Amino acid sequence: MILDAHTHLGGVRSGGEGLRGWVYVSVGDLLNYMDTCGISKAVVLPIEKVPGIGEDLWLTERVLEACGEHPGRLIPFCTVNPSVEDVEARIKTYVEKGCRGFGEHRVPIPVDHPANVSIYTACEAQGIPVLLEISGAYNYGFESFMKIVSAFPRLVFIAHGPGWWREVSAEPDRSMNYPSGPVKPGGLVEKLLSDRENVYADLSATSGYNALSRDHGFTEGFVERFSHKLIFGTDFPCIDREGLQYGPDRRHLSLLQGLRVTSVALRRILCENISAVLGLT
Repeated sequence: MILDAHTHLGGVRSGGEGLRGWVYVSVGDLLNYMDTCGISKAVVLPIEKVPGIGEDLWLTERVLEACGEHPGRLIPFCTVNPSVEDVEARIKTYVEKGCRGFGEHRVPIPVDHPANVSIYTACEAQGIPVLLEISGAYNYGFESFMKIVSAFPRLVFIAHGPGWWREVSAEPDRSMNYPSGPVKPGGLVEKLLSDRENVYADLSATSGYNALSRDHGFTEGFVERFSHKLIFGTDFPCIDREGLQYGPDRRHLSLLQGLRVTSVALRRILCENISAVLGLT
C-alpha cells in the first residue's frame, strides 16, 4: 500500500517551463491521480492563505467536507491562523471533527515565535503531529527548530521545505533553496533524525526531490539508514520546474522505487511510517 502524505486541493499557479497560468483540482482529480498511480490513501493538507505566492488552496472546513465523503481514502489535517484565532479551542474542535494532524503549517514568522509555540502546545495536548515547512520565508530559523523539537518531546514534527532539506549536507549552501552537487554526510538533518525520536522528514515537493536526486551515491545509504523516519509525499497539485504536476508526474515515486534499497525500507517510507504516526495501524 502507498500513502501520499502531502496533497492539497484547490488552485496553484505554475511558473514551470512547460505550463503557465492557474491549475485547479477537485476531489475527483485527486482520486484520479491516486487511482492512476496506485495510491491507496492520501493526507489532504489545508493551508492558510499567504498573499502573493500564487495559491488558492482549500482551508480546513472544505478539506474536512471532502475527506468526509471519502473516509477510506482521504485523511484530513487542519490549520489555523495563529494571529487571529483561538488556537487551542479551534484545534481541539478540528480534532473532534476527525483531523489527524496539523498542517501544512506555513506562516511567515520564526519557527520559535510565541504564536507557533501556542500551536505546538495545542497539538501536543491533542496528540497530533505537525507537518511544517521550514524555509527562509516560513517558520525560519533552523537552529531554533532544533531547540523546539527538544522542548516538545511528545510532539511529532514532520519537516520539509528548502530550509530543512538543504541541511541534509554537512556543508549546506544556505544562499540557495535547492543546492546541487555532492552531499557531505553528517548534516543537521541526519543529526535530528538520529537524535530526536519525534522528528520525521517529508520527501515532497521540489525540496524533497532535489535533496534525494542531487547525489545518488549519498541518497541510497541515507534512505536505507533513515527509512524509519522518511515519509513519502508529493505536494499534489503543485507544479514542478518543468511544468509537470507533482503526483501524476510520478517523479518522487519513481525516484524512490529506483533506489537500491531494501523492500523493508521502501514499505516504511511509502506507508508504514505515516500510518504509525497517525495511528492508522
